[in-house]
Amino acid sequence: MKFALVRGVLIALLFYVASVPLTVADEGVNVGALLEKAATLCGENRYAEAEPLLMQVIAAEPNEAEAHYRLAIVYLKTDRSAEATQEYLKTAGLDEKLARELRMQNPMFSLSAPAKGVATESGFIAAPESAIPPVSDASGGVEAK
Repeated sequence: MKFALVRGVLIALLFYVASVPLTVADEGVNVGALLEKAATLCGENRYAEAEPLLMQVIAAEPNEAEAHYRLAIVYLKTDRSAEATQEYLKTAGLDEKLARELRMQNPMFSLSAPAKGVATESGFIAAPESAIPPVSDASGGVEAK
């Protein structure tokens, strides 16, 4: 009886271990092969299948610009523009050529970068004093500061 129980537990454990996907931390992650497979899937409009491969590449190599580029395309094609924008910004920080390609594919990305010197997360930045035009008084003259 005990042998059957132990055997059953071991078999269940074996099936569990076999069913758990390999983690990205494993040395066996072939980033190039995963990127190539994801590119093929994207070319076949199989974006749902390409996405987890790209996520695996990014988990293994966070600075892999091509993975962020392709993931931005996956998000675009699956109507997730906010996520696509985030991936575009990551791509732009890693590879300007790929970022330019994304902007050519979708002009939305041209609007994604914050305007320089206008706003930050904490609020608006005032223009330099010299850039502020003088204020006119009621008579049409310019007020002195």
